[in-house]
Amino acid sequence: PNSSAPQVFKLNRKSPSRGFSVKAAVDGDYSAKRSSNGEQIETIMFPGCDYEHWLIVMEFPKDPAPTREQMIETYLGTLATVLGSMEEAKKNMYAFGTTTYTGFQCTVDEETSEKFKGLPGVLWVLPDSYIDVKNKDYGGDKYINGEIIPCKYPT
Repeated sequence: PNSSAPQVFKLNRKSPSRGFSVKAAVDGDYSAKRSSNGEQIETIMFPGCDYEHWLIVMEFPKDPAPTREQMIETYLGTLATVLGSMEEAKKNMYAFGTTTYTGFQCTVDEETSEKFKGLPGVLWVLPDSYIDVKNKDYGGDKYINGEIIPCKYPT
């Protein structure tokens, strides 16, 4: 990476589950998108960021805090609400977190990702990107058709 390249990250959170936008500039590797009002927005395309893999960040009550299993059930239930069935949810969730972050990762198209906004507990809906580019790994504990494989990275 070019050390003189700007590293600018702007997070704008209007409300807990709506209106979240990310603008980033790293090494000048941009992709142009248009906002809903037609203005062009420059956004970084991190490796693995394909607008088909999404990170859904959720919040939970602190007291009493849910168990790990309750969080996973909530993730699946939220995804099932959007996709229409628990079977589809189990096929499309590929990873999750319950410690470093609370949320899940799923494969849906960009239009479908909009349906998470406003659902109970949903804070942010973000395009996912690789945590390990070499191995094309999005991070988090893996979830493959109901089987959980612990994350191999420190959390």
